[in-house]
Amino acid sequence: MAKPWVIYWFRTDLRLHDSLALKAALDLNPEFLWQVWTWDPHYVYRARVGVNRRQILIDCQNDLSTSITNLNPKSKLFLMREAPQTLFPKLFKAWKITHLVFEKDTDAYARDRDLARWKKGGTLARQL
Repeated sequence: MAKPWVIYWFRTDLRLHDSLALKAALDLNPEFLWQVWTWDPHYVYRARVGVNRRQILIDCQNDLSTSITNLNPKSKLFLMREAPQTLFPKLFKAWKITHLVFEKDTDAYARDRDLARWKKGGTLARQL
């Protein structure tokens, strides 16, 4: 059986050292593992966020990407500027993804988005 091709979707937690979902993704023993963070337009354009808070997020993303590259020089954090509902189906097809792993998000918008997306089926999704 072929090894899985996995996307690990960073959502609200931009840490490596204690992520149960990332551990689950690695436990799949993937042939390929892409670490992805999406700039969801719902949050980017509808959430009222100050310049300082947005800069902290960008700094955290840069730190996370550097940490990923330090662990594996051939890897980095992929920052995607699109809603996950439309982005992931494209990535699943283009990258031949077999599994999507992510941490549970309790925000009302995220719950509705996730429920609508995963009802469609296709790629195996693991929410932790």
